[in-house]
Amino acid sequence: MEPRPELLLEGSLPDNWTPTSWMPVTFQAQHFARCMQNLLRNPNLTSTHLFRADILYDSDSDKAVLSCGGDLTPYGDQTPQDSLARHMKAGLRPKTLRVKDFQWQRTVVRELIPRNRQLDKPMVQTVHMFTSQSPNITSSRDKTDRPRTSLVFYLPHVDDPEAMPFYHPTLQGICFVHVASTSCSSASTPAHQNSPWGAMAIHVLAYPSQPPSSLEPKLTRIILSLLTTISKHSHGAQEGYEKRVQHDVVIPQKRFQERYARLKERYAKEICQGWREVTDPGKHVFEDLGIAAFLSEVWEEMYELDGEEGENAGDEGRKGRFPGFVDIGCGNGLLVHILRQEGFEGWGFDVRKRKSWAMYPEATREMLKVATLVPEVLLPASSVSDRSVSNGVTAIDPSTNGPGEKTQHSGIFQPGTFIVSNHADELTAWTPLLAYLNDSPWIAIPCCSHDLGGQRFRAPKTLRTTRDQRDDKQEASEPTEQDERQPPAANRDDDDDDDVSIRARQAAETGSLRHADPTTSLDEPSPQTSPRDPDKVEDQMPHRPSKSKPPSAYASLCNYVSLIAVELGYEPEVEMLRIPSTRNTCVLGRGVKGEKRVEDIERRKEAVKRFVEMETRMPVEELRRAWLLRAGMISGKQGEGH
Repeated sequence: MEPRPELLLEGSLPDNWTPTSWMPVTFQAQHFARCMQNLLRNPNLTSTHLFRADILYDSDSDKAVLSCGGDLTPYGDQTPQDSLARHMKAGLRPKTLRVKDFQWQRTVVRELIPRNRQLDKPMVQTVHMFTSQSPNITSSRDKTDRPRTSLVFYLPHVDDPEAMPFYHPTLQGICFVHVASTSCSSASTPAHQNSPWGAMAIHVLAYPSQPPSSLEPKLTRIILSLLTTISKHSHGAQEGYEKRVQHDVVIPQKRFQERYARLKERYAKEICQGWREVTDPGKHVFEDLGIAAFLSEVWEEMYELDGEEGENAGDEGRKGRFPGFVDIGCGNGLLVHILRQEGFEGWGFDVRKRKSWAMYPEATREMLKVATLVPEVLLPASSVSDRSVSNGVTAIDPSTNGPGEKTQHSGIFQPGTFIVSNHADELTAWTPLLAYLNDSPWIAIPCCSHDLGGQRFRAPKTLRTTRDQRDDKQEASEPTEQDERQPPAANRDDDDDDDVSIRARQAAETGSLRHADPTTSLDEPSPQTSPRDPDKVEDQMPHRPSKSKPPSAYASLCNYVSLIAVELGYEPEVEMLRIPSTRNTCVLGRGVKGEKRVEDIERRKEAVKRFVEMETRMPVEELRRAWLLRAGMISGKQGEGH
């Protein structure tokens, strides 16, 4: 497709710039500018081979060039004496460029960081931005219309085309052109109803030894992909799109990706070649490498690791020593293996042994245990007191139990042990509770939604304690019309009726039907029970229609874990991990609200027990039975894994 006349920029660009493809667009200059600003730091949006771009120089931060203007960039011989660019290494300084009839706006020097540095090296690139309100061009449909034109140049710091990285086309430069009419909107007149009022094109500067024709058909595919991506994101800016997912809240992108690249280079090939599970190593290996990279950076912030002096040595704020970690529901054990290889002491356990365990070195295998976690707060006092000398619940000591030795664990670890819950399913909601019992920091990466009894459910949007307090206030202040009409029932058991109401509300608010009917046993499916007030049935339906889109089951679970953490005094941090999984939300509990409370373990156990009974509306005896049934410990079935 030949470019339109207003996109040719004849006489403005230096010689040898070649127009390629163009496309009609309907967004304005500010939307194009917002898109290109985003692409400056996120080149991964246009190339999956790239991690990010590190900004080495930005003219917006260089006071010496802020007042410069004209059609020539203020670099090279034109660089002011006090400019930051003069103090940069020669190979990193901005390239010069003149664009006739355009006004220079901004210059950025960035370094493109590839995902696989074993294949490609980072590349430095100058980015120039120009604009013109009245360039030496006119609209093809209206000779009096002076469209606003924006130019963005990408100029690689690569002199030899043979040295160009794979992730960048073999070109000396790329120019993105955006033209938008300033006098009319789309379809402003009948004659123009079918013609676009804006357009975008790409010009390229080839190496003398490699003309554009020698780069086909690859170059055409790249150009069309760039046009499509930029158009998509610019239209998104026009529609007011705001990014819903915020990455790098806890750990900066650069630190995480640098750590991840090192781990991938060190472990990925060997682990993938020896993979023994039926699952895809291309997903699970790199997922655990990403989680290990994140945890490593978090722990470096929190603790004084081996070989570190500590930034605040001798001060009250000195970082403590790393207390070790435990991976509850460790699955294939890969995360435990990587973290131990990186020098972090810890261990993990799961309800059943995995094939992968045999591929790890002996030092790792000894720290992978077969066990079912039965929280101590669910156990009778007699079992707890006798567990060390009977066949009751036995706590694991990694130094004494052999690999694969199956037992039960009470969930009581060494105080302060960092608790890792990675797709632990039944243990996910328990993670902040176990951390509170052990006075520990923790991380939970939720996957499947299970309640505190181990059953599948849809997590409610609020905790039961919050809902009960809200309901109590409403009932105290506004008695319902039905209550006013209802005659007293002489032969009715109020407690039983209230219990039925509570259980019905549990079913409506959480989506769990197990306890809607208190007469139904755990071994039988429970029929759905409606609330007593038929006028409020629609309001209590878990999937009632609403103007706003309801949160997904996964989002509800992540929020539920955060709510439990807040209830226990933690200040949860939420991060969207950069891992190849749609279940990539992590909830991190490493800080508490206010001053840290000093409580003995027995008081913590009682607090957790009360919370669990309140949240589930079940006595611990019934909850324990449900938990053990789920784990397969009573029926003799193999555990389903947590």
